[in-house]
Amino acid sequence: MQRSLPHLPAGESTLAELHWLSACLASQRGDVKLERLALERLIGADPANFAALDQLAQLAEKDGQPAQATELIRKKAEINLFCFSRNGKNKAIE
Repeated sequence: MQRSLPHLPAGESTLAELHWLSACLASQRGDVKLERLALERLIGADPANFAALDQLAQLAEKDGQPAQATELIRKKAEINLFCFSRNGKNKAIE
């Protein structure tokens, strides 16, 4: 995957996509600290990214931080409720 980076059209990738790729690469290398940082940056760029919220919650659980994991799951539920109330669509199944 890392060898593919120079071939990606950077101008066509969003900031969120680049953070997601960075998180995936860090996860592959087993670098939990860098993975968490990339996921937090991804949430900063795309607060409704359910995959990133899920992964951050899993990392929090593994780190023995159940309160943080619960907060991330609650945040995901709030976003889903907001999306559903605005347009009748469940973001979790999109």
